[in-house]
This record gives sequence, C-alpha cells and structure tokens, in this order.
Amino acid sequence: MVLNGQLIGEVGIYPRTQDPDDPVASTRELGYALGQEYWGQGLMTEALRLVVKDLFAQGITALWAGVFPDNRRSIAVLARLGFEYRFTAPLPAVLAHGENRAEAYFELSNENSPQD
Repeated sequence: MVLNGQLIGEVGIYPRTQDPDDPVASTRELGYALGQEYWGQGLMTEALRLVVKDLFAQGITALWAGVFPDNRRSIAVLARLGFEYRFTAPLPAVLAHGENRAEAYFELSNENSPQD
C-alpha cells in the first residue's frame, strides 16, 4: 500500500496448498500489515475490501486470515468485511520465537461475502 508516494502497508495473498486437486486449492490466506501511524483510518479495511472483491471475481471460493487473538483492531477489520471466527491454534515454535503464542483463524466464503 502506497500513500503519497510512501509505502505504508502491505497485503499478501497465499495459496493454502500446492496440490491443484486438493479441495482447498480454490482458497487463499491473507496476510496484512499497516504502519501504526495509519491505524484507525479505514485504510486496511478498504484495501482488503478491494482484494476480497477481486479474488472472489477470479473464482476463489473462500479466504482465511490468521491474527493474534489479542489484536482487537485486526479482528475488527476482519469482522467489518464479514469474516467469521473458526478456531485458534498454537503458532509453530519456529514462528513463535520461543514464546507460547497462538493464532485465531477467520474465514470468509464467497457465498457469505457482503456485496457492495
């Protein structure tokens, strides 16, 4: 994400499998980050809204996003877009940097996506 010529955030789109025959091949996982000074302005909500619309138009059937359970702002962004909580899982040790961390996972299916 670029604002006034400055990089302020990013959205990543990741396949959930490499096997095209796997049922989750038509789904994606989203990751996102935004510079703290830009929080609370609706920028990430709008960016993700555009990404979601485009991915569903391409035939993606569901989107997933994992966030830290204490990241209330990120959870609120997902809720505004229609994502629903599914489960919480421990973060793999290699990603947790020695901490006991978990990630809450949210899903948005194409059929449950709010329409513009």
